[in-house]
Amino acid sequence: MRKKDALLRHFILVFTAYTLILYQQLMGGLRKRYANKSLTTFADTLEAFLTGISYHFLGWLAKNLEVFAAHKAERGFVWG
Repeated sequence: MRKKDALLRHFILVFTAYTLILYQQLMGGLRKRYANKSLTTFADTLEAFLTGISYHFLGWLAKNLEVFAAHKAERGFVWG
């Protein structure tokens, strides 16, 4: 079983992430950028959020492939 402090940090992180997703759903920020339908459920909003994160990561990866490959190589993984 997890220690009490680790469990508390986990719940704080989950609550913060949940609150961020709900805030984005209520304010409509994700719908404007990453969806062409209304985000009425938490699952739809979460999918739009993950789409946005993936979009930004892939853009960064295209510009910084060498940095990412070096990072993976330091940890013993082969990239590419």
